[in-house]
Amino acid sequence: MQNKEPEKIMIFVSTGRCGTVRLSQILQSRLSEKFTVLHQTKISRLANIIGNILYYTRSDFNFIKKIIFRNLLKHNKSDFLINTDPLTAMMIPDDIIKSENVCIVHIYRNSADFAKSFYKFSRLKKKSFIAHNFIPFWQINIFPLQNWISDKKIIRRYEKTADIKNAWFIKKYKSNKHFDTVDMKTMFDSDFIEKKINSFFNTNFKINIEDLKIKANESEQK
Repeated sequence: MQNKEPEKIMIFVSTGRCGTVRLSQILQSRLSEKFTVLHQTKISRLANIIGNILYYTRSDFNFIKKIIFRNLLKHNKSDFLINTDPLTAMMIPDDIIKSENVCIVHIYRNSADFAKSFYKFSRLKKKSFIAHNFIPFWQINIFPLQNWISDKKIIRRYEKTADIKNAWFIKKYKSNKHFDTVDMKTMFDSDFIEKKINSFFNTNFKINIEDLKIKANESEQK
């Protein structure tokens, strides 16, 4: 199937460690062929670094965001596109934010829970360990090698990271006509996702409540 311009786009933005892997798995398995669901693509890691650099420098460089977003659109093969990737969450161009055919949903999590989960995740896999310890601008408020310092200190820094990013998401994306914000627990303990997708895409999507309870991996929601 050839790439195509989506009629509508739903973008889930988050700090990460908010169940977005499981969310993408559910949507991929339950939605019809009219939907393309993305979690991460080849450009995700680069987008994450650029987004953090733009935050630090207080720069917008909207043209760079457009380039990143066009790359994401190349993966679309359906009428509708849903992106759950936290690594691209800070790289949404202004015209996409303002579009009536775009819905941005902010997922947040208790900062302390996020910090503990992220600290554990940063040590779970080799690639993750390298990214969080050696790659500059990989995470806001965390600098290379800081992830090696004592547990309590780095966890406090990760809590601050969550607060910074969540405040930024709301400030930046609240102008989106369909903007909504939901905490992770509500997303997995209610019909929020079902209602949101059905209302925006005008479809009849159903989620089995048991699907919401299955974790994507051992540390997904811990």
